[in-house]
Amino acid sequence: MKNFLFMLTILLTFFTTKTLSQCTNNVYGLYYSLTPTCTGSWETVTTCGWRGEYSNINVVLGNQYSFQSSVSSDVVTITTTGGVVLSWGNGTTTWTATFSGTVRFWTHGANCSTGTGCRTRSVMCSGTPPPTPCLDNPLMINMYDSWGDGWNGATYTITDDNTGSVVGTGTLSNGTSGTSPIYCVTDGCYTIVVTSGSYPSEITWTATINGVVYANGGAGTSTQLPINSFCTPPTPEMIVPSSMNNSYSVCQGTLYDNGGSSGNYSVSSDGYTTLYPANVGSQLLLDFTYFNLENNWDFLYVYDGPNPSSPLLGVFTGNVLPGTFISSSADGSLTVRLVSDFSIQYPGFEAQINCLSALPVEMVSYNGVNIGDFNRIEWETASEYNSDYFLVKRSYDGIDWDYVGKVSSIGNSDVGKKYSLDDYRIISTTYYKIIQYDVNGVYKEYPSFSVSKSNEQNKEVVKYIDLSGREVPSTTRGLIMVIYSDGTTKRIFN
Repeated sequence: MKNFLFMLTILLTFFTTKTLSQCTNNVYGLYYSLTPTCTGSWETVTTCGWRGEYSNINVVLGNQYSFQSSVSSDVVTITTTGGVVLSWGNGTTTWTATFSGTVRFWTHGANCSTGTGCRTRSVMCSGTPPPTPCLDNPLMINMYDSWGDGWNGATYTITDDNTGSVVGTGTLSNGTSGTSPIYCVTDGCYTIVVTSGSYPSEITWTATINGVVYANGGAGTSTQLPINSFCTPPTPEMIVPSSMNNSYSVCQGTLYDNGGSSGNYSVSSDGYTTLYPANVGSQLLLDFTYFNLENNWDFLYVYDGPNPSSPLLGVFTGNVLPGTFISSSADGSLTVRLVSDFSIQYPGFEAQINCLSALPVEMVSYNGVNIGDFNRIEWETASEYNSDYFLVKRSYDGIDWDYVGKVSSIGNSDVGKKYSLDDYRIISTTYYKIIQYDVNGVYKEYPSFSVSKSNEQNKEVVKYIDLSGREVPSTTRGLIMVIYSDGTTKRIFN
């Protein structure tokens, strides 16, 4: 009798174990996947799961998961993607995740039988939902710093060239290396901009997708990143170089310092850019929209012509906008020069470039003459378009300027007009400059000139020279110098 009961116990144990044992025989394979939101409620994986197939469930370490079949007699088995059994039971089983990743949720009939009858597979969990897997391109920025103290203010920014939207931005806060979050991006063209920070020479980076390097670079760079797509090479930014010189023939765009649109200008800079109008017969207009230089240490020079030997229109430092400049050079050009000292970098400047088909005012000549106790400033225009008024300023040293007077202009005329203004606050030699404003607030500043209080009618003119020192006829157009027999000089503009 004891032997019979013993054998019966063994048989019951065998059949019960066989009925409840984990089942992983793969007949129908994968059907549907789910990333649970982990709100503590049941979530449906599929309403027609067959016996002998599985669903992929994305899980997070430490979260508790319950897996259920709508047929309570089904065997529910949970395994890794490699087939290692994690949990199993009849109808329902519960498991606390020991890793973050993907598990397989199996359903079978009794004795691990298979079949095509529909049943609902559901999952319930609480805790943090796993990240949505990237089905496109998992882009990552790998950041490195050779000194080991992070990027010191430098940042990367990823922009979608098609939409203009920012995909992501970040930095290496400290240490030698670090990685960005994974940016799941579609095929297309992207631009990675890395700013300079305080120590740009220490910075390097790579952009990788699934471990493959798609782009790399250093600080102060803008790099285009084509991802499974052909990208038109980006148009290089127009910049004033840190040394030597360059030139652009253009009628629209933005001019930057040598740091470009996103970086500071470099130390020990001394370079210049000449801008020529792309349209023959036009004049360059340069409008500064941002300006920030180290005050009284770094300087910007603007010249009315093709090089730094052209008439100087102004010298600027600090953060006050220089304003708008219009070329009166014969070739319509303007030259911009940036000089910085050996330390401290500032954001620099940006200026919008445009072309004018005709100058608002075509100046024929301007000069000044002393008449005893006052100087008479005279100028003549050949034509005017949308002209508003003229300002006349004086200086006793050629550096500091104050206001003399304002003269309304004729406005619009094809025949032009002669103008004059008397100044009674004079010294032996007084400097003047004329500034013309149009109705839109754009202004043109003409090169300065001087007027001497001595009687010049009795002085003999020795010769006329241009700005390069060459002797020229008195009728030469532009700014020329008059040399008198007593050694004095006078600048005039024809």
